[in-house]
Amino acid sequence: MIGLGFSGLTVKVDQNPLPPNFQPQYLDLRVCHLGGTIPDFLANLTQLTLLDLAYNNLSGTIPPWLFNPPNLGSLDLSFNNPHGVLPPHIKLHSFYGPTTLNLVGVERLRYFCLSGSKLYGQIPFYFYHSDNVLMLLYLSNNNLEGTAPNSLGNYTSLIFLNVGGNKLNGEVSNELENEMNLSYLDLTDSHFEGPFPGFILDL
Repeated sequence: MIGLGFSGLTVKVDQNPLPPNFQPQYLDLRVCHLGGTIPDFLANLTQLTLLDLAYNNLSGTIPPWLFNPPNLGSLDLSFNNPHGVLPPHIKLHSFYGPTTLNLVGVERLRYFCLSGSKLYGQIPFYFYHSDNVLMLLYLSNNNLEGTAPNSLGNYTSLIFLNVGGNKLNGEVSNELENEMNLSYLDLTDSHFEGPFPGFILDL
């Protein structure tokens, strides 16, 4: 476990290759003033199960390998400056083997956070999660457009869904009713129309 978030430290990326046995499972670099593009060395950290790079003024496009990692189950890139479109499929995992750090909450909480960026296009049709236990999904304050895909209703463990501050339109899908554990839904500053599904009154 490497946790430097909110430490006040500035992390500089060394151009020298990291030793092959450097394989953290938990890497928190939130607010570490990284700057530049998403560091390439992260592609070699194949044991990562949680990666937090929020609030680092990162720019450029998000490399495709970050959306298809071998073990990553929780990813936070919120409040950076990446641009481009999200791929139609995003693959996350939930594999925490016997050697995994037994951190309270970390092994249970699965999230994908890309709020406050400059992404455009449509919400990915499918967030693949190995056992459908995606719990928090933040895509607010981007330039996403189109409708919210019905596939979001497949995540029955989803607790928190925030897609506000985008250019989404159409009706709010009744498929969201399948998310039996949903307790927070944010659709503010969007362009939805039509009647709200009745289940929202029960949140």
